[in-house]
Amino acid sequence: MDSVELMHAFSWICPNCGRRNFERAIELDKSESDPDEIRKALGLEAWEDVSGIKGQFTLAPENVTCEKCKTQYETIDPSERFDEEDAPT
Repeated sequence: MDSVELMHAFSWICPNCGRRNFERAIELDKSESDPDEIRKALGLEAWEDVSGIKGQFTLAPENVTCEKCKTQYETIDPSERFDEEDAPT
């Protein structure tokens, strides 16, 4: 049997037309990335050390476009959907 490589992706449903869409994740390879780029991706301050961080990071796109109706949307980071007091425990 042949094999294929799976890639990280995000799924979303267009509020305008109801179509399910898929967006490929943005991947940052730590070994090939600028330390400032990694800090920005992780929301770290400029002085914070990223030398001990290893691996590959997957980021969501900031904007998406529906394949069917071409409506554009800003994306919402799931980790930012809740205020601290509303976050599930």
